[in-house]
Amino acid sequence: VRWRAINFAQLSTTRDSAIVTVDVTPPILNWVRELVSDDVLAVRDPRTGDVEYIGAEDFNILVQWEAFDPESYIDCRANIERCRFCIGTYPGACDASPKFVLDSPRQSEPVVREGGASVHLPENIKYYTMVVLHNGAGNVVWKYSNGFIVDKTPPICEAGAVFDGPSFDRTFIGYSLMENF
Repeated sequence: VRWRAINFAQLSTTRDSAIVTVDVTPPILNWVRELVSDDVLAVRDPRTGDVEYIGAEDFNILVQWEAFDPESYIDCRANIERCRFCIGTYPGACDASPKFVLDSPRQSEPVVREGGASVHLPENIKYYTMVVLHNGAGNVVWKYSNGFIVDKTPPICEAGAVFDGPSFDRTFIGYSLMENF
């Protein structure tokens, strides 16, 4: 913006303001996934490491997300002012953990951002991790993961069938026969 002031003697002064960027678009958030350390018993996606099942109630969870526009190859984290994540019992909820605020959301490397927290989650519930990004213009975007289940219960073998879960709903999960064990 440029200002020009003119007095009665027709003397003038011109000043320019700092550059103002109007941003009406929310940040881009492509995906969210959960990871746990290798010492925690878990079923993971072999390609991404995303956790599907966790065999412990107390663990440190690492949340990863990508803020990148694949069409323009632009790293969209540059305008992120604040980042939070939480865990809920349904997509979009934050009812299973407090909201964790992550430091330095503008970190330039890597493109995949991550943050972690120590959590205690009861078993046999599906949990979803949600990441919320705020940019400097006040726009907000959120995305949640595909979820994970905490399950510490070993499967049960009865009369040649294998069952899993505390409800003993007789859900067949598959088995293999071992001659020598």
